[in-house]
Amino acid sequence: MVVGDEHHHQQQLKHQQHQQQGKDEVTHKEVKELQQEKDSKQQRKSDEQHEKDEKPGEEDEQLEGEDKASEAGGEQPVQKNEEQHQHKQHQQQHQMQKHRRPNVVVLVADDLGIGDLGCYGNTTINTPNIDRLAREGVRLSHHLSAAAYCTPSRAALLTARYPARYGLVAEEGTPTVIVHVASKVGLPLDEVTLATALSAANYTTAAVGKWHLGQRCGLLGQDCRGPQLHGFQSFYGLPLSLLNEMAGDHPFWIFPLSDPFYQVLVSLWLVSAVTLWLLKWRRSVVTVCLVLVTLVLAASWFIHTHYSFHNKIWWQVSPWMDKYMNGILMHDEKVVEQPLLLEGLSQRLVGHSVKFIADHSQDEQPFFLYHSFAHVHTPMFTASHMAGRSKHGRYGDNVEEMDQGVGDILAALEEHGLNENTIVYFLSDHGGHLEAVDENDQRVGGYNGHFKGQFSTYLL
Repeated sequence: MVVGDEHHHQQQLKHQQHQQQGKDEVTHKEVKELQQEKDSKQQRKSDEQHEKDEKPGEEDEQLEGEDKASEAGGEQPVQKNEEQHQHKQHQQQHQMQKHRRPNVVVLVADDLGIGDLGCYGNTTINTPNIDRLAREGVRLSHHLSAAAYCTPSRAALLTARYPARYGLVAEEGTPTVIVHVASKVGLPLDEVTLATALSAANYTTAAVGKWHLGQRCGLLGQDCRGPQLHGFQSFYGLPLSLLNEMAGDHPFWIFPLSDPFYQVLVSLWLVSAVTLWLLKWRRSVVTVCLVLVTLVLAASWFIHTHYSFHNKIWWQVSPWMDKYMNGILMHDEKVVEQPLLLEGLSQRLVGHSVKFIADHSQDEQPFFLYHSFAHVHTPMFTASHMAGRSKHGRYGDNVEEMDQGVGDILAALEEHGLNENTIVYFLSDHGGHLEAVDENDQRVGGYNGHFKGQFSTYLL
């Protein structure tokens, strides 16, 4: 059994040696084929390089041609890149606006009647921009103002509270509105306004145009912050309101000798001068005494002439005082126009609001813009390019100029991609001033349509 096993083992060893020899032959053959293939590739590569060496200018000419083609059509790729960049910016801006809380724009007209707008039935005064708001948004047919005068109605608008709750209503023998920039009357500081609430919610807030809720000026007219005391971070506009006296020229020196008061002033001065001369005092003493008498009489003249403390309507001042003391335009706490230049006022106010929108269009936080038009309160005024366009005379021109301002603000929102994320709220502080007439007894007040009362209001 042992012998048989050894023979079998020898046979197996011979068979394995034969197989290994076959494998070695195959492996040698494969290596030879791979070497031939490698030599063939190197030969082709050498031939290609040789061909390139024989034609050295072809590749350069091809590259030069491509450069020339690029130069010839260079404007198109640049323009395309600019368009792509603008489109990308627009998409980023839209995406940012999509995730940002909505902006709020409140547009307030002054003394506008419900019957003065096309969206409420007027067919002769052109108001396409306001009509567009009504067409694309919501038109309210029933909206009540809290008061029939500017100060209390605007206070109610900003506080959502009746003005009687904080004393901004007229009592017997007092004016119905704030009548002077320097008045100590105003919206109480502890009242929460729309601007106060939105400012606390991280909104950027601004008031542009008519304020008429008190400036709260300090000593000698300093620190007249007005809107900035009620949540607005900036202000550009009229601290008071438009007054008829702000138009035209008014004299400072008024001394009608037919009036007994002025006769008494002249008599007192003459008697004083003669008395001092008769006393034969030293010239210096006489001079000082005469100057003091003159100053006292001059102060009496000024108070009697430019104030009305001696009349029933004691709060009134002279037309000169209204024009030069109350007719001012302010930027925050600084007076930038005195007296107020009426022509172009609407465009200046709208331009400031448009700039505010542009400056804050890219901000992460939303904004609140309170734009209060000076129109259509008397006196009637328009820029030269807007005058004489309406069938309703100067009043119609005022309405159409205000409508143009509304259009400019809406266009600014669209230009900066904000129109889809902005709440626009247009209203009048109260109805038309039906009794308003100009110096020629021509009606310059609004029309209240179906609301035949003294005042009415509307809202978009």
